[in-house]
Amino acid sequence: MKKFIIFFMALSICALTARSKQAKNSNDPDKEEETMVKIILTKLDVNDTNLELGWKIKNNTDHDVWICDMVDVNIKLGFGFEMLLADDAETLVIRRRSCIKQDKELEMIREFPFIKSLYVRLRPGQEKADAISIDLPVRQISILKLIRANAEFAKRLVMEIGFYDEDLPGLILQIVEVNNKLNCDIHASLDDNGYEIRNRFFPGHFIARTYYNNIGFKESVASDDGEVRIPYMGQVLNGEQILRIEVNGLSIPLEEINIRPENHEVGKNK
Repeated sequence: MKKFIIFFMALSICALTARSKQAKNSNDPDKEEETMVKIILTKLDVNDTNLELGWKIKNNTDHDVWICDMVDVNIKLGFGFEMLLADDAETLVIRRRSCIKQDKELEMIREFPFIKSLYVRLRPGQEKADAISIDLPVRQISILKLIRANAEFAKRLVMEIGFYDEDLPGLILQIVEVNNKLNCDIHASLDDNGYEIRNRFFPGHFIARTYYNNIGFKESVASDDGEVRIPYMGQVLNGEQILRIEVNGLSIPLEEINIRPENHEVGKNK
């Protein structure tokens, strides 16, 4: 197999960055470029046995940001990524994001409270380097979305990492505080229609309920140790932005699968 070794100084790829808030009292357009949360691909190696990925994230803002560092049913297992072939059957999507609506078919076989996301704090000016090694052929791993496509090779790679461009623990505590001031009953019993309306129009109530009912979530928010462990709450915790890298012109072998809902299991790459 042809071997690709690509380092970030020589990459001819589309590496997109996610913008954060512009620095205060700055009218200089060059300053905006400096006040970004940026992701840079530092290594891409597709060889006979492994897909090697390396990247770094830098916080060029004047405030803390919170980077999604793992998404899994068990935060101690696996890579903490979803690895899915996109519907075009050509793009391998590797992502760490939590503010995603779970497919209804998966809701029937997977209880969402067991899915957790780990967010870590990145101080102003700090960099976070990371890397993964994935056995080839790549095994698709589903956590929140169904595997709907199959192919022998992926021609394109997309990496997505979620982040919050604000004080994430502070945001959660403010939501809980407002919910309490509004005197919303977090223990209210609702039928299916009631839950749908609540999650659609009163998401803060759902966040507060999860906060009080999940000890690990509550303790991590209050700990100030630079990590927040968030149970899966669908799309109610608004504000997650996406850091994204795209690489074209690849040939990444994929493991053949049977695309059936009962075969969508979460687990480690073999």
